[in-house]
Amino acid sequence: MLLSPSHRLPLSPIHTNHTIHQWKVLVYDRKCRDIISPLLNVSKLRKRGVTLHLLLESEREDIPDVPAVYFVEPSEENIARITDDLNKRLYSAMYLNFTSKLDRSLMERLAKNAIAANTYSLVTKVVDQYLDFVTLEPCLFTLNQPNSYMGYNNPGASEADMEAYARAVTYGLFSVLATVGTVPVIRCASGGPAEMVARQLNDLVSEHLLANTPFFARGTGSTAAAFHRPLLILFDRNDDLITALHHTSTYQALVDDVLPHKLNRVTIESRPEEEGGAVKRRSYDLDVESDHFFSRYAGALFPEAIQANGAELAEVSKKEEEIRSKTIHQLGMGGGGGGGGEDPAQDGSAQELLSAVDSLPKLLERKKSLEIHTNILQAIMNVIAAREVPVLFDLEESMVMSSRADKATVKALLADPSKGSLQDKLRLLAVYTLSSNASNTDLQELNEAVRQAFPSGTPGVFAAGGGAWPTPEEVELGIGAVDYLRRQRAMQHLPDRAELETNRTVGRSAGGAGGRGGMGGGGTGVVALGGESGYMSHFINKAQSQATDLLAKASNLLARRNSPYVTRVVDNLCSFKPNSEDESFLYLDPKVKGVNPSNVKGRAPFREVIVFMIGGGCYAEYQNLQEYSRQQPPAIPRQVLYGCTELLNTEGFLTQLVELGRKSK
Repeated sequence: MLLSPSHRLPLSPIHTNHTIHQWKVLVYDRKCRDIISPLLNVSKLRKRGVTLHLLLESEREDIPDVPAVYFVEPSEENIARITDDLNKRLYSAMYLNFTSKLDRSLMERLAKNAIAANTYSLVTKVVDQYLDFVTLEPCLFTLNQPNSYMGYNNPGASEADMEAYARAVTYGLFSVLATVGTVPVIRCASGGPAEMVARQLNDLVSEHLLANTPFFARGTGSTAAAFHRPLLILFDRNDDLITALHHTSTYQALVDDVLPHKLNRVTIESRPEEEGGAVKRRSYDLDVESDHFFSRYAGALFPEAIQANGAELAEVSKKEEEIRSKTIHQLGMGGGGGGGGEDPAQDGSAQELLSAVDSLPKLLERKKSLEIHTNILQAIMNVIAAREVPVLFDLEESMVMSSRADKATVKALLADPSKGSLQDKLRLLAVYTLSSNASNTDLQELNEAVRQAFPSGTPGVFAAGGGAWPTPEEVELGIGAVDYLRRQRAMQHLPDRAELETNRTVGRSAGGAGGRGGMGGGGTGVVALGGESGYMSHFINKAQSQATDLLAKASNLLARRNSPYVTRVVDNLCSFKPNSEDESFLYLDPKVKGVNPSNVKGRAPFREVIVFMIGGGCYAEYQNLQEYSRQQPPAIPRQVLYGCTELLNTEGFLTQLVELGRKSK
C-alpha cells in the first residue's frame, strides 16, 4: 500500500473527433500546482504531452488549436475563471478536472454560463478526481491545509466553522482512500475533531460503497485487498504536543526544522567571506525515490548522515581518481607516436578501460548528489552550532524520558542570550511546561528568564544563530504562546507525575514511551525496539575530503531511542494489546454499522496502517513510524503511511500558538 497518485493525474492522451492529441496545455491553480510539483517535474510533464503549463489566475493567450486540461479546486473563483476562458475560446477543447467533488450549484452555474455563451461544446469532460492531497513520499502525504491547528482550537470559531473544517479534512482523507483503493477500519479517541472527522468519513465511504463507485473496487469482493484491509487511525495534535515542539536529531527532520523547506525543496544560503558581498541562495530537490543517499539516511541521526556522506564521498572520489589514472596510463601505453608501446588489447585492458570510462558518468552523477548533501549538511551544522541546538536537545530529551527537569539548568539556558534563538528558548520552555508538574510560580520565574535574555534597547545586535534581535513585543507574544499551552494542559486534566511515570513504564513494555494529552515522548530519535540507549560519543573528528569539511561541534546530539505517543498507539491497536487504546478507541467500519471491537472475533493483526494527524504533523513522527515499520518481523510485515492536515515545522506551529495565545487572553 503505497501512495502513487501520479497515475491518476488527468494527463493521458486526449481523443477528440477521432484524433489523438498527444500535446496539450495544462492549466492549474496554486493548490493543484503544489499537488503536481512533488510528483512530476518539467521533463516528466513533457513526456506526458504537456507543452505548456500555466496558472489559472495568470493572463493567458489563446491557443485555439490545442486542447487544455484543467486541474483545479472546485471553488467559485475558479468556476468564474473557467467561464471567462470559455467565453474567450482560448482552447480547442477543455477537460475539467477538480480535486474534489464539484458542488451541484457550481456545476449548474458553469453549465448555464456555457449555454448562454454557446461554448458548451468546448467542455469535453468534467471529472471529480478526488486528488485533494499532496504526496511528498510514497508513505507521506499532507492535505496542505494552512493553520490547521488554529482552525479547530480557535476560541472564536463557530459551530459552522468547525463543521466546515471537519468537512474539508474528511474530503481530503477520502481522496487518499480513493487513491489507495481499499476500505479501512477507522479508529480514534472519543471526542474532539478526530471523532468528528472519523464519523463523517465513515458515512462518506459507506455512501460510495452503496453507490458502487469505482474508487474501492480493489477493496471489495474476494480480492486479497478485501481481506487485508488497512487500519486508519486519526489523532489530534493535542494528544502529543511535545513531539511537535521538541528539537530534532535526524537528517530530514533537521532540514525541515532549521532550513527553508517546502514540498521537498530546500534552500540554503552561502554568505560571502568579504563584507558587502551578496548572499547566494541555492535550492535543491530532495527525493527519496531517486536520491540513493537521501533514501538511506533521511531518517538517520544527523551524526550518522554526516559520517555516511563523508565515507561515500571519499569512496566515490577514490574510484574517480582510479579511473582517470587508469585512462591516462592506458593512453600512454597505446600512444606516444609509435614509441613501441604494447597493444593494450592483447591483455584485455582495452575492454577494461572502456568499461571504466562507461561507468564514469554515473559515478560523477553520484558524486554531484553527495556534494549537494554535503552543502545541506554544512548549512544545518552552521545553524545548530550557532544556536547550541545539541545542548537544548539533550536537556529536552532528558525531560521527556524522565518527566523530571532541573529548573536551575533550564533557567540558566533560558537566560543565556548566546544559547539559542527566541524560538529555541520558547521550545525548551514549552517542553518543560508540558513534561513537568511545575507550579505557576516556577513558570513565571522561567518566563522572566526569557525576558532577561532579550532585553530591549539593543538595536543592531544579532541573536544566536544570526537572526534579528527580537523585540519586547515578540518576546511577550512568544511567552503568551507557552502560557496558552499551559492553560490547554490544565483544561485537559492531565494525570499527575506519579501516574505519568506509571504510564511510561507500561508504555515501554508495550513498545514505546509517552502518554496522552500532550505528554507523549519527543519522538526525535528512533523507535525503542531493541536498540541501545546513550550518547553519541563522537561526530566526525576530521574532514573526510575537501568536499566534506564539516564542523564537528554537535557531538552531544543524542542517539537515545525514544518512541512517541503515536507509535505506541499504532503498535497497541495493530496488535490488539489488552489494557491499551484498543479497548478505549472508537471502532468504525464503513462496511458494517455499529461495530464494537470487543465483539469482532478472530481479528488478524493489521499489516497496513494509515496514521493521520489532525492539526499538523511533523517529520519526527513520520520517521519514527517508518523505523517502527522497518523493524517488524518479516513474517508479519507492517507498512505505515503517515499523513496530516499540514506538515509543520516548529516555526509554523509556534506562529499558530502565538495567535491562539493572543486570541484566548
